[in-house]
Amino acid sequence: MTIIYFAVAAFLAAIAISFAAYTSLSSVKRVVTVKGTEQLFTSDVLLEYETDTELQTRVISFAENSQESSFTVDVMNYIQGDTTKVDALGITYTFYVDLIDSSGNSVTSSDILSQFSVSKNDGEQKTLASKPYYITGSLSGGEAHKDSYTFIVARENLSAYRLKITAVPDGNIYSPIGRIIAFSTETTSSNWTGNFLEAEKAAINNSEELGLFNYQIAGQVEETCVLSWDSSKVEIDPWFISDMKEKNLTDGTITKSGNRESIILKLGVAGTPEQYLITFYRTYAAQDLNETWDEIANTDTGYVVFKNSVTAN
Repeated sequence: MTIIYFAVAAFLAAIAISFAAYTSLSSVKRVVTVKGTEQLFTSDVLLEYETDTELQTRVISFAENSQESSFTVDVMNYIQGDTTKVDALGITYTFYVDLIDSSGNSVTSSDILSQFSVSKNDGEQKTLASKPYYITGSLSGGEAHKDSYTFIVARENLSAYRLKITAVPDGNIYSPIGRIIAFSTETTSSNWTGNFLEAEKAAINNSEELGLFNYQIAGQVEETCVLSWDSSKVEIDPWFISDMKEKNLTDGTITKSGNRESIILKLGVAGTPEQYLITFYRTYAAQDLNETWDEIANTDTGYVVFKNSVTAN
């Protein structure tokens, strides 16, 4: 009898172990399936990200004489450019908008926030005065759908602030998407020009300590230009150089003369962008130097200097 009880117990233990192993494998399989799901929550402007520090910046330019400027962000349930690859189950999400300054801090002034507004699918235009600002969205499954968000930006605030836009889906099937939107004003000059963003200037003049500077170059004609920087103060984002080299817009050679480093860029080539936003990181702690904006932005000796085919001569 004892042997029979032992055999039954062993049999039941084997069943329990097998069931536990099956449950574990099934759980792993479900996780792998979720992680490997194709991203069908997309946008024409926003990109996938995991943490806020990974949000990429996009610069949007408006005409110099515009009094009011607008742009649109679309959120979809299908692969960009291929409406046959559509989410089947439906997606609910939250669309967040935050107005930030050059240091990434949320703007709280109601006077400034009221000059930025957004509408969903051509609905009522609402300002960003309510903080935090968010809109819920729903994209039904089985067919291609999109929500369009139209932003209006007051002309005088184009360069002073940025919009942090994120869309976060419910559940864990898809990744959130987002981007930092910066603004610039188009000039009538077709030759390439370079300048710091106004937000950086405002920050320095307000005695804020910036860990990096964003420098924008823009133009239309095809010409050879020289970008240089004071390596004792800042260093260029290496990704920019490698990207331009990959596009055959530079050979990647950095020339050094004392603290000054420079690189030659071939800009305005057909099929290439008409503007670039370049990040420069400090090579020292901001609080260790008493600096003025005139020193930083000097057109000949500043932290970053840009010369086109005309100004170089």
